[in-house]
Amino acid sequence: MGLRQKIVDSDFYRQMVQRRATGPLRSYSDVPAADPDTPIRNVEFVALDLETTGLDPKHDEIVSIGLVIIRQLAVDFSSCQHLLVRPKKELSESSVIVHRIFDSDVEQAPDIEIALAHILPILAGRVLVAHHAPKKSRSLPPPV
Repeated sequence: MGLRQKIVDSDFYRQMVQRRATGPLRSYSDVPAADPDTPIRNVEFVALDLETTGLDPKHDEIVSIGLVIIRQLAVDFSSCQHLLVRPKKELSESSVIVHRIFDSDVEQAPDIEIALAHILPILAGRVLVAHHAPKKSRSLPPPV
């Protein structure tokens, strides 16, 4: 699948979310995706790294969000951000071994709704670069 098709699919999902979303997700979906005809030097990217309580996106939770904006093909180090997120359940030993984030680190952290309200405006209209992202997302329904 080429970049143009991915953007078309992204617009399809964005419109679907717009019809149902409220709050920060609605504001995020109101911002149009990057135009595929924009020269790459003029496209803004967001490199995003998530740490989770496990590897199952249906059951595991985000515990850490790191991001940085890429402008004019250069990393904007002044935009670096890191947020801890308080999960609903305790962290497993296996996840702590991987990301070295402990229950004590996240006990005062905001919950995911507050973290997303902060992060979504930064992601809006930018192209997402995600570390170890699967080629096909299992959380999105197939196009109709």
